[in-house]
Amino acid sequence: MRRTKVIFTFGPSCYSEERLSRLFLLADGIRLNFSHGDLDRKRWVIQRIRKLEDIHGKYVPIIGDLQGGCIRLGDFGEIRIIKGRKYKFGFNQGIIIPNKDVFSIIEEDDIVLVDDGRFRFRVNKVRDLYFIAEAEVSGVLGSKKTFLIKNKNIHLPPLTRKDLDDLRFAIDIGIEYIALSFVKCRRDLEILKRYIEEFGGDQWILAKIECMEAVNRLNEILDVADGVIVARGDLGLYFNLEEIPKIQSEIISRSVRRGKITILATQILESMRFNPQPTRSEVADIYKAVEEGVDAIMLTGETAVGRYPVEAVSWAVKILNEADNVIKPRHEGIDESIYDKFAKGVLAMTEVIGGKLIGYSRRGNTARRISRYRPSNTVYIVVPSKDTARKINILYGLEPILTDSDDYEEAFKHALDKLKERGILCIGDIVVYTLGIREKATDMVRVEFIH
Repeated sequence: MRRTKVIFTFGPSCYSEERLSRLFLLADGIRLNFSHGDLDRKRWVIQRIRKLEDIHGKYVPIIGDLQGGCIRLGDFGEIRIIKGRKYKFGFNQGIIIPNKDVFSIIEEDDIVLVDDGRFRFRVNKVRDLYFIAEAEVSGVLGSKKTFLIKNKNIHLPPLTRKDLDDLRFAIDIGIEYIALSFVKCRRDLEILKRYIEEFGGDQWILAKIECMEAVNRLNEILDVADGVIVARGDLGLYFNLEEIPKIQSEIISRSVRRGKITILATQILESMRFNPQPTRSEVADIYKAVEEGVDAIMLTGETAVGRYPVEAVSWAVKILNEADNVIKPRHEGIDESIYDKFAKGVLAMTEVIGGKLIGYSRRGNTARRISRYRPSNTVYIVVPSKDTARKINILYGLEPILTDSDDYEEAFKHALDKLKERGILCIGDIVVYTLGIREKATDMVRVEFIH
């Protein structure tokens, strides 16, 4: 089993049940983008994913990606943009911007960036509640795309009324992860956590790092988040493109060293939106992500609206399988507790004696500690709930095994039988068992030979 995981984004390209089934079997997690589509469609895909889980005995997490504090264009259908032509942006006309604050700060010669920077306009006339701007790039522009004014900030709340409605839906229907877009500081995540608790949820939180404030305040964000999504498409709107590789590496390194779930997203296999195979530079880019030690890569437009969603995930899996064979990422941890160090020691001992590690994790804490140290071989984690199985399925180097027993000895026996059936364990193999006995602890280890 590959150690670095793949997450795909659901969208119109995945609407067929046959295609969704194929994507489910290939991938390790699914992202639902709440900036697009309606809740009925999201309910439809969640119900079908749960049915596929029951059929195949595979449990994948669903990540609900909240829109957060950003400006998006309104509904106007599609417009073909031609370089050199001028276009009207207005509160209720032309290319619609449903935020009046934009028109109070925009000025002539400002640069407007739309759709993760795919479109660039220069403003040459400003009037009350509209402006005229000249296109510097051609293409087809659709509704609901991101909008920003280069080098200018508009104060926005971290969660809108729509976000709260989406969050309640996500919690009620049982989504495992909540990602928040355009996080700027720890307070944004603390507000999100408070609402999750108020709505009765226990979802793990992913902070999307996609603006300058988030990069500058990364440490305080990591104090609160369970993990990060490095959304480098949007980072390219705030930093020079030649700076993005350095910034990406720094975010990943700091996140992994802190033991946080780390996902690289956007423009992973961008060419596969229109072509059935990737470019050589995209393959090299994925190798670099594996080298840096990410838990997972996340495909976005490639699967949501691309022409070849299944092929994109298939290629991601193929590349990661090969990369995992030759790359063994290693990161020294920081801010380690005694239980983190114990997990590191158990993993190191297992690798030194050539054993296979089986862990027991009730809520996923032990699993996260082991994954943090980037195991060289797959670690099998026995879990007593589907929720925990789903959550840890996107963690580096782990494979969940679901058990219906709350007794860890019975759970270990169940895992042993399963792994023997699959030919993963044979007579003479060494098995190392570990588990967290107390809450948030990892403090038991046992070594056995298979007879």
